[in-house]
Amino acid sequence: MRGATSQVPVSGFVLLEVVLALALFASVATAMTVAMNQLAVSTTSARRESILLRRLQSEIAETAHQLRLELGNSSEPEDAMGIIVEREVSRLKVTNREGAPLDGLYRIRVMGTMVAGPGKGDDLVREMETFEIRLAEIQAVQAGAAAGANQAPPADPSTAPLKPNRGGGSL
Repeated sequence: MRGATSQVPVSGFVLLEVVLALALFASVATAMTVAMNQLAVSTTSARRESILLRRLQSEIAETAHQLRLELGNSSEPEDAMGIIVEREVSRLKVTNREGAPLDGLYRIRVMGTMVAGPGKGDDLVREMETFEIRLAEIQAVQAGAAAGANQAPPADPSTAPLKPNRGGGSL
């Protein structure tokens, strides 16, 4: 009978297995770091664009709600957020079916540039536009045309003083 011999497991490849495991871990960790960096960059970019678009919407609303629209171009210097705003207000040349001009139509275009700063990438540029209808101006021109060509043109309704709301109702 042969005696029972115990066999010792071979352990020659342990160092190679450890090196391969470390290399695999390093490559996965590098890939995760790159992915997190790209996520941070895209989040920052989306945040910058959101800030710029909100500012442009605010500028359009502020311009459209002025009592008297000032035609032409205007701009504002760079603010604390690094945003430069340029505004253009122009009158649309539109006529009605009878060929009479409709003077109360305006185009408002706002362009904003968010300056990136040194080493922070490219500047972000966005543009918005809207159209404003001033019914009082259209009605004044139509009333003047209906009254006859011999009368003086009506006064600019956008310069007229505001009348208080005495109806008691809410807006």
